[in-house]
Amino acid sequence: MKRVRFIVMWSTLAAIGLLAVLSIVGAFLGAASAKALFTSPPLVAFWFFLAAILVGCFLVDWRIIRSPGLVGLHLGALLVLAGSMWGSNLGHHVAARLFGIRRIPHGMMVIPVGGQTDQLLDVRTSAPIGRLPFTVGLKDFRIAYYPPGGPWQLWFERPVPPDAPDEDRWARVPWTVGEETAIGETVLRVRVLRYLPYARPTMDAEGKVVGAEPDASSAAPAMEAEVSLRGRAIRGWLAPAGGADHASMPIGALIPVEVAAHADLALYLAEPPRMPKDYFSDLVILEGGRPVAEKTIEVNHPLRWDGYDIYQADYDKAAGSYTVLTVRSDSGLRVVYAGFWLFVVGALVRCWGERAWAVLARRRRHDV
Repeated sequence: MKRVRFIVMWSTLAAIGLLAVLSIVGAFLGAASAKALFTSPPLVAFWFFLAAILVGCFLVDWRIIRSPGLVGLHLGALLVLAGSMWGSNLGHHVAARLFGIRRIPHGMMVIPVGGQTDQLLDVRTSAPIGRLPFTVGLKDFRIAYYPPGGPWQLWFERPVPPDAPDEDRWARVPWTVGEETAIGETVLRVRVLRYLPYARPTMDAEGKVVGAEPDASSAAPAMEAEVSLRGRAIRGWLAPAGGADHASMPIGALIPVEVAAHADLALYLAEPPRMPKDYFSDLVILEGGRPVAEKTIEVNHPLRWDGYDIYQADYDKAAGSYTVLTVRSDSGLRVVYAGFWLFVVGALVRCWGERAWAVLARRRRHDV
């Protein structure tokens, strides 16, 4: 029996050591690769082996039961393993085959503002994989931004096809007041004649911007610029009006008229891009066509309903017209949480509680 206890004890320590190494490796692999690793057949066999030797610790050494801390550590680890295995794809398959519990482990939903669906899609292929037992509707979607920072920027729109990506379409133009600078890779030149960091535009009778005046209450700048090409020049003001985040100065008149693609070219004075701080989806859950629950979700703050957790995952970055949700089954999740708490309590009891109790017991014996 001593030899069996010796083998089980060292097998347990070796398995825990391997688990620590795998956890470190998984942290550097990324979510998709780590999932593939931990659900691979060799690792599935390892989980069953680890669960077996944890149970074996009780069978070969009943003295563990005398230590509440060790009991908590072993049972907590077993619960974490059991809950994780129950919540895996294989666990869902076993639950459906043996107990008739049919849940989709993981999927996503794409819902336009004002729309609703119960269709789950595959995360990688976007193909339909099943339906939820309820319908999710998107009442509204909104984005919170960080405050804008940095100076406004001067941009030139290159003559490229309409479907070209933004990085090919736009070229940032560096500038210094009074100095002439090339516009992108073209032969066009620009000189900033005047720059007002806080200004309001002045307009003519037709509403065209013809100048700008300093205004300390304004949040936008203004710039007078001159664009030249082979001895010809256009001068004008770029002054955002009415809280706009950009202003433009057409320069197509400098380009020969036979080059139609250049007709709408312009310089743009634009506010620096605002970085998204958070994004929110106002969701409603419907059953039988009737709303039964509502919640505004954001990243790491899901909506939980009928055995599923609905997370904010992505959104329409072009227009904010739809939201992308990740839906996960919560099978085994509560068991995992219970296991973590039991493991932590067991460690505290083992490391401090049992020692403190032993010290108190010795003092009582000494006093007697």
